[in-house]
Amino acid sequence: MNTLQTTLTALKSQLESQKEASKYYFDNVFSKEVFALEARIVEWFHNLTGDTYTIKLESGGETLQIFAPGENVENAWRHNGVTIYHYERYKEEAKARLSYYSTECEYDNVKVISYLKTVGKVAELLPQINDMMPVWKAEYKYYSEKRYVTFEQPIGQTEFAIRKTEQQIADETIAAYKQPGFKHTISSRTVCERDWDVSNYDCIEAYKLETKPQYFDLQHGRGRFDHVRVYAFEVVGAVKGGKIELNIMRPSCDPNQVLFTPIQVTKARFDDFIATVYYWETKQREEDNAKQTERYNNHVSRYTTIVEA
Repeated sequence: MNTLQTTLTALKSQLESQKEASKYYFDNVFSKEVFALEARIVEWFHNLTGDTYTIKLESGGETLQIFAPGENVENAWRHNGVTIYHYERYKEEAKARLSYYSTECEYDNVKVISYLKTVGKVAELLPQINDMMPVWKAEYKYYSEKRYVTFEQPIGQTEFAIRKTEQQIADETIAAYKQPGFKHTISSRTVCERDWDVSNYDCIEAYKLETKPQYFDLQHGRGRFDHVRVYAFEVVGAVKGGKIELNIMRPSCDPNQVLFTPIQVTKARFDDFIATVYYWETKQREEDNAKQTERYNNHVSRYTTIVEA
């Protein structure tokens, strides 16, 4: 377990370094390469139309977005641009396909008329665009594949190794949970609850953040109500009939008394119960407690006054 945990820590650290390197490369190399390619395409259109369009290559270079001069691309919808698709269809070779947004406009709608002019000019150039798309796409693909091989592929391999190591840790831990003699008290939960002793809902004291014992239901029969609440348990071991025997702690009317009761369950239900306990201890408890704490803090923050110095 210690060896696996050390390996997992090292892998997570490696992943963070890889992601930082990938982001740096994307911002400082890949994006600049693509921007330079798009600038050359802008120039190509300008030489043939006299207009300066905004160009965006997408989807591995198979999609070309062309925006009319003056269009605010940052806030533009996709249909504000003329789209050229260049990819193979079933039993068809790749060819440039023009997609545009059809609408009606009045004579003084400058923005839409500019868009329609762009559609017309791009349509006239469609045969030439069809010839150039493989060239632009190949260059984009070269930059993209270089980035993938150098950064994205290693990141994927590290993420796979992390998932594999986490699963190995889980398998070992769950196996230890199932060993005869194993004892465990389920970790408590944090709960944000309405305090009904406070009559005024709209006040800071209306909610309290409390720690309460956690339990899980253990099914021991076929009936709808054939289950017990388990707060703590001890694994006794396998018994006749392929069942597993446990000693379980059950709630008592006397807070000073702890009740442990032997119970037998099928192996399938035992496995499900152990998996539920493991998930709670390793992931769900932390997530649930964080949500309850956030809920409480959100309530309290409504009544907190920030005094500026």
